[in-house]
Amino acid sequence: MSRALKSESSLCLECGICCDGTLFSNVRLKESDRPELLRALGLPVRQRGQLLRFSQPCAALCGTHCAVYKNRPSHCREFDCLVLTRLRKGELTREKALGLIRRARRLAKAADRGLRRLGETDGAAPVKLRFARMSKAMEASQDACSGKAARTFGEVSETMHRLHLILSEEFFR
Repeated sequence: MSRALKSESSLCLECGICCDGTLFSNVRLKESDRPELLRALGLPVRQRGQLLRFSQPCAALCGTHCAVYKNRPSHCREFDCLVLTRLRKGELTREKALGLIRRARRLAKAADRGLRRLGETDGAAPVKLRFARMSKAMEASQDACSGKAARTFGEVSETMHRLHLILSEEFFR
């Protein structure tokens, strides 16, 4: 394997943002995917109407590695984030790419910590979904919108905004 290809593939193994619920909330299956195989491999494939999907964070994600890599769904095989695409084109150095990944991860972790302080502790759900639930709860509660909770929610809101910006500008459009 060439040094450039090794650099590209190892970047994904150091990231996992497309699988951990930071970038996407779920993965839709295509007709060519085999839902029965994916279920047997531990992915909780759900059907809604004609649509088959599984939620993120992916049940097959082990750290930043895919436990079902050889049998992963089509969308997973086909997706390349902008960071990887720009690295391949020579528009980003590996160091810059890793810096973007670290920055996005720090923001997602900071949002997670803030949401946990506010009582939103469902770490199995994507951070965007958890933030949306907390936003609704804060809007519905008069008591929650004052004092420490309001400050914490403001901090989480700012962090989520910054996370959304880096994801939409650097990872996926």
